[in-house]
Amino acid sequence: MCAAVSLPSALAADAGNGTANTPSGGIVSESATEASPEATNASGDDAEVSSPASPTASAADDADNERASEGPADSGSADAESTGATASPEDSAAGAGDATDDSATHYDYPVPGDLLKAYTALGGPDGSLGQPTGNAVEAAGGSWQAFRNGALYSKDGQSHVVHGGILTKYYESGMVDGQLGYPTSDEYTGLNDGGASQVFEHGQIHWAPGIGAWITSGAIQDRWRDLSWQAGIAGYPLGDATPSVNGGVYQIFQHGTMYWKANAGAHFVHDGSFRAYRNNGFERGPLGYPTSEETPTRDGGIWQSFENGTI
Repeated sequence: MCAAVSLPSALAADAGNGTANTPSGGIVSESATEASPEATNASGDDAEVSSPASPTASAADDADNERASEGPADSGSADAESTGATASPEDSAAGAGDATDDSATHYDYPVPGDLLKAYTALGGPDGSLGQPTGNAVEAAGGSWQAFRNGALYSKDGQSHVVHGGILTKYYESGMVDGQLGYPTSDEYTGLNDGGASQVFEHGQIHWAPGIGAWITSGAIQDRWRDLSWQAGIAGYPLGDATPSVNGGVYQIFQHGTMYWKANAGAHFVHDGSFRAYRNNGFERGPLGYPTSEETPTRDGGIWQSFENGTI
């Protein structure tokens, strides 16, 4: 019998393998329909509904410093290759009780129902997930179970594997009880710069070497999609969405920052506009939040409108 319940998170070294838009690992039941990573599952709801809990004022100041330096954030999930094992709460698995499916009792821990169907299709204990490391847990209208090489989640007849750096971030966000809900796709690999992504009920997680794993959701994710995701001008996210002044939200990307506010929408600030915006105090300064994207001028320049002015 295995000892403690754990969610291994150091196995995304293979996340960069495969073909773009092709899921790697995991299984979907016959009734399931997979979403493409280039097709957001966000409903366009207000960004503040799906953004993380507000940080302290000092955390917001730190984020401003990061934007000013245009350097990567140093919080959140580490690269999948360098991530250590992430332990899931042992009392969660213990509280679930033993599964009752007698057909699964030859494993170290019973694997019940839809989880068993998916696990068997993946090769069981000799497959990619390895042996279960704890009992199945029923939560949030579905069930999940930890294995030696990842975790398997099942809801509404769909089962999906989450592993590596994406699993680490998912665990940190609260898993099925957090902002993302259950996974609705397996992991997609072959993205820019060896990256990978996975779609969840209320957002996505993107991971890339040297960047780590970060969540996008809501209106900011919709705008990122419109800008061609990580292949576009924004690149990959470097942090999660962060609440800011006057009910707004911002999220830092490789090549600029995305902002959202209810009466302004979601817009990306980068290049020349970003430098001028930084010099004016970002959204906390006299210009307020952006209300448009950058627009080229006839003489080769650019302009971008804000709540209280134009750059």
